[in-house]
Amino acid sequence: MSQQTEINSNESVAKTLWNNPIFILVGSMGLFLLTQLLSALAVLPVSQTLKNDNYTLAAYVGTGLLTLIVILSIVRVIHPFRWSAIGLMWPSRRALVSVIPALFIYIFISASLTILATQFIPGFNAQQVQDVGFDKLNHPAELVTAFLALVVITPIVEEVIFRGILFKGLRRRLPFWVSAVFTSVLFAVAHGQWNVAVDTFALSIILCYLVEKNQSSVPTILVHGLKNGLAFVLLFVYK
Repeated sequence: MSQQTEINSNESVAKTLWNNPIFILVGSMGLFLLTQLLSALAVLPVSQTLKNDNYTLAAYVGTGLLTLIVILSIVRVIHPFRWSAIGLMWPSRRALVSVIPALFIYIFISASLTILATQFIPGFNAQQVQDVGFDKLNHPAELVTAFLALVVITPIVEEVIFRGILFKGLRRRLPFWVSAVFTSVLFAVAHGQWNVAVDTFALSIILCYLVEKNQSSVPTILVHGLKNGLAFVLLFVYK
């Protein structure tokens, strides 16, 4: 087998895997878990030197973004792909304008699903506060680091993995609603709590629709960031 034939064969295999829903599903979740694991391992040696758990968690979240960038860069060297393939492209003005309406639609759907869950799921507690990891932000520096972690970095990481890689990957072979529901269920499960799962499922459906219409993850990052920003204000500013 010639070198060129071998290269073409490898590219064909990579293309086949990139379009395989099972590979996309397993690969996306593996990337999500690997990013968290490597971030934890990177932060662990210096965790004792940080002032408290809030700074440690912020360092973990920030390292998660750096880890994701490194992994995607390595994959891109091995099997080149366009950043736009995972939604990393500048959106149109129309897409940016749709961010605020999408946020309000998400709030409406989330509230509706929460009411239904309260009525029909035994033991469902809509008032349970989401555990975001940060606690007792007593100093301005802690507020700033928590804000950056929750409102800026987390939306970027989660949107690249769940909507950019998972949803867009599934969408290459599956219908929109199948891809959106699979993505949203996994996104909800990743957040753990019942009431949070209902809310994040609703959020994910809207974000999948935004990606479907715009092919860019930037609007979804903005909506996700605004949603987390509202939660941040309610949890830590006007508590």
